[in-house]
Amino acid sequence: MAVRSEKWNDAHARLQQVTSAAPDYAPGWSLAGLVAQKLDAPEQALAAFQKAVAADPQTPAHRYLLLEAQSKAGLWEAAPDNAVLPAQADAAPPVPAPRPHRRGAP
Repeated sequence: MAVRSEKWNDAHARLQQVTSAAPDYAPGWSLAGLVAQKLDAPEQALAAFQKAVAADPQTPAHRYLLLEAQSKAGLWEAAPDNAVLPAQADAAPPVPAPRPHRRGAP
């Protein structure tokens, strides 16, 4: 494939075909984002990673790539929304309140 041979322009063109034919294929969007980064197109990379997360919000790899792209772009305010998987946010147990420590107490 064009990615393995580092032919980034060819890879970009092929991934446009893939994502057009299968717009809900998150791995295609993530790979398109990585290729866009190689082509020094950060806006395209960010958009591709956003589409990958929208297509598959449960896969941590897509969220990681999006967070990394947001970080490089200085979009810090968007980062917390992508740092936790939706299921984790709903299922997170409450944090217990700290208890005072007493010496000699079990």
